[in-house]
Amino acid sequence: MSATFDLERLVESVLEANGPQTVPQVVIDTAIIRSHVTHQRHPRVPLLDRRAWPGNRYLVDGAALIRRPIVRILILALIAMAIVGLGVAGAALLREDATPKELQSTFFRHFEYAFPVDSAMHASNNADPAMVAWAGGPDTWDGATLDTEDGSSQPHRRQVRGVVIGRGGETWSHGNGGRFMLRTPPAEFLTDLRDTANVPMGPIQQTKLDGRAALTVMLPGTGGTDIHVTGRTQGLGGIYVRVTMPSRLIVSELDGDTVFVFIWARTAQELDKWLPIADEFVTSIHFLPD
Repeated sequence: MSATFDLERLVESVLEANGPQTVPQVVIDTAIIRSHVTHQRHPRVPLLDRRAWPGNRYLVDGAALIRRPIVRILILALIAMAIVGLGVAGAALLREDATPKELQSTFFRHFEYAFPVDSAMHASNNADPAMVAWAGGPDTWDGATLDTEDGSSQPHRRQVRGVVIGRGGETWSHGNGGRFMLRTPPAEFLTDLRDTANVPMGPIQQTKLDGRAALTVMLPGTGGTDIHVTGRTQGLGGIYVRVTMPSRLIVSELDGDTVFVFIWARTAQELDKWLPIADEFVTSIHFLPD
């Protein structure tokens, strides 16, 4: 007779008046064996029950392979990673919402941008596919008596600071020998301005424009000329920007074309205050696919 039936008969006999008062050893051994395989608790998540009896483990051919406390640690680690991931994603969404984008759809290559908070930036001209511009606030400069009238040129009369973005694929300028076409690769574009157009400038350095490789240079504003983005080297001058004041110039290639960004101010002191705001504006620029 099996030990299981012996246990059942023992329980039945104990309930009788004349039943035995001792327990056979085989029955005790059977009870001990069954206590190690019969769960005594019923938690909602057995895998995470630290007080479970018998102890939680995975079995392979009767041998313990992985104890469940290790599994609990792995599960908790995965949960923690998921929480951190959600937090990072939420923070990114909050940052995106905090700087709403505007669309510039007149420039030859459409792009998005965001005005820095409290910058008071606003468009400063009728946008053209070859050049768009913004003024850095409502301030006016009374010393601009020699500037030309508002119209095809940048910066505009009496503006104090601003940003100009131009197309550099077919630009020209002025040198000692007259008008000449600027070469379009960024390094050669800046070299032509420095060596042929005689624009004073500091060292040429590497930077980024919308994630693309670019070159940048500081212009002291002690001399200079114009960069014409339309028109011809003979006849009317078209649309142009005067690079004759303290400024920072950025030049980059954009899918086979050239784009330049001109950050300017009337004085070196004003440029020092303006650059952090203007750089934040330029960093927000994202050119859209054709």
